Amino acid sequence: EEDAIDNERTVKWLGPIDVDDLLDTYKIYDAFGTLCHALLENLVKTGSYDDVPCQILESEKDNKRLLGCAKTLADKFINSSLYKNHVLNHKSEQELRFYSPSDKQEDVVVEGVIDNIVFEDEYNLVIDYKTDKVLDPQKHKEQILSYINVAKSIYNKECYGVLFYLRSGQASSVWNSSGEVVETVIC
Repeated sequence: EEDAIDNERTVKWLGPIDVDDLLDTYKIYDAFGTLCHALLENLVKTGSYDDVPCQILESEKDNKRLLGCAKTLADKFINSSLYKNHVLNHKSEQELRFYSPSDKQEDVVVEGVIDNIVFEDEYNLVIDYKTDKVLDPQKHKEQILSYINVAKSIYNKECYGVLFYLRSGQASSVWNSSGEVVETVIC
């Protein structure tokens, strides 16, 4: 069972994964994150990750390593209590693209993608996957709050949000639309 990460400014190195050498050498952090997201999207929708290709690097051997590691990280989510209690057997939408007016600039529209939104009876839950090397929930708090508020306005229903760190298999604190911690929602 994973530990919830509190809402204080906690910065913690999450340790290495077996493809860090490739990520660092080729600077393919975003591409690897996209691969992990694609695997999770397929796993949640179909229960399988067999149809997800990896063609990030020229070497087939390196691509197999990347895909194998991404599957290991995806399995951490599938084996988590967050998945078992809140995603499994619930309706959800993966990679939900949205457009929203910017809070900071007039006449600007912001595009975003919600990794996973789970439709619970009393509320919806936004889950954002992170492949970061460092655990730092505060770094992503503004992003997740914007997702929560967009989802709340689209579905006209209370919404909460949580980060899931794939390297460690840990969920962050659950936030409400005001940015307050509301752990009891998913406990």
